[in-house]
Amino acid sequence: MIISLVGTIIAVFLQEQNLNFLNDRYPSSNGLLTSADEASYFAPAINWLEKGVWKDNSIGQSAHFQRTPGYGGLFVFCLLVAGKKAFWLLKIIQILAFSMSILLFGKVLEKLLSNSNFALFGTAVFAFYPCFSGFMYFTLTESITPFLVLWSIHACIQFAQKQTNFSWNFMISNGIMLLFRPQLIVLLLAFAAFYFFQRQSKKSIFALIALMPLLFWNVRTIAISGSWLGIHPIYSSTNNSLFRPSHESMTNLFRIWEADGAKFHATIKILASDTSDKALYLALNQVPKTFQEEVKPIFQDYQKIQYLQHSRFDSRKEINEPFREELIFQKKIQKKITALKSTHKWEFYVKTPLQSLKKLMVSSHLNLGIYQFKYRGLWWMECLRWISLGTILMSFLAVLISMFDQKKTLVFYLSCAIVLNLGYLVFVQRMNEERYLTPFLPIALLVLFFTINKIMRRNKKSLLKEQTVVIG
Repeated sequence: MIISLVGTIIAVFLQEQNLNFLNDRYPSSNGLLTSADEASYFAPAINWLEKGVWKDNSIGQSAHFQRTPGYGGLFVFCLLVAGKKAFWLLKIIQILAFSMSILLFGKVLEKLLSNSNFALFGTAVFAFYPCFSGFMYFTLTESITPFLVLWSIHACIQFAQKQTNFSWNFMISNGIMLLFRPQLIVLLLAFAAFYFFQRQSKKSIFALIALMPLLFWNVRTIAISGSWLGIHPIYSSTNNSLFRPSHESMTNLFRIWEADGAKFHATIKILASDTSDKALYLALNQVPKTFQEEVKPIFQDYQKIQYLQHSRFDSRKEINEPFREELIFQKKIQKKITALKSTHKWEFYVKTPLQSLKKLMVSSHLNLGIYQFKYRGLWWMECLRWISLGTILMSFLAVLISMFDQKKTLVFYLSCAIVLNLGYLVFVQRMNEERYLTPFLPIALLVLFFTINKIMRRNKKSLLKEQTVVIG
């Protein structure tokens, strides 16, 4: 409790200092840090209360289901309880969520380790290292997901220890977690595998039942769109915005060589806003020289597609179906993608995934402005940066080590879930942001202390054995 209280006070102090440093350049007028994704989370909540429909303010079918309703549902609660002070209530909830995550981290670590003092030390690291509280003030799911992840793991352990085959705590924690971030389904699958191989198959089945809230949400998506559009359905041929099938095709093209999502979005913005040759060459300069001549015709066609969309359709209305030129473009770009994958195998299968992995892993996760600008270069700041980076790298190294553990403990399955998620981010999604790892950082830290404790116990046993031999 003391560690949780002190850790929360330190985190709040740093976050408030960061808000003061930014001087209202980025924060919303609500004491939180705004983000580009904020509208897609909060607009559905406001529209649902005011108009009775759950959708954001974009034009097209994906407005109804672009985001799962977890974070938006939390904002509905804040609006109902606090009205105009909803953001302040949300801020308090996010602070409490971090505080609770410290308590849960300690409880989980205590159950995993045989050394209570070492568990306290590990909890202090999680509480006091600012790389684990960086998103506490952001209007993003990363502000809540570390708490939800630790809640789910704690519920999983409790459920495993109970004789009963049903646990409301386990069902609710996992159901809510998936409504906030469906990609965390890898954790629920890890829990199900853990129960199954621990010969608790009934609990494994109930673990899968926790998928029901997310399943119902996807049924709604299918009912509106007529088909399942994936786990993050931001694209639709009805969208009168940038996020149409042509944008999705361009994304797949860039995945061949690009690991920086910000660079991709900047390039697309240039092409979408201007049909001139100047814009074309400015965009091409963002592409490696190896690919420039290959993709130049594609870029020109994409400029035309964007021009046709803006000139032909009313920006206030949905587009009923893909227009003919867009369909031709999609076929053309798919052929180009197939050809480039074949002729640039090194870039597609090795270089780009490694660059994506480096972008995710070689980061201190000290994302606040005070760390990046105000204190950057100061000796203690650089020490903190290297300590945070070292801790994170050691945590993921421990994850890899745990995957080869012959004893299939819960830590083994959690490690598999982390590696599976990393594989998806690196090989499939490729253009990632560092925050995509945020929900997994507490788990990796748990694995690190579990691994260190295991090595310490093994060395202690070896020492006792040697002493016995000498005495004998």
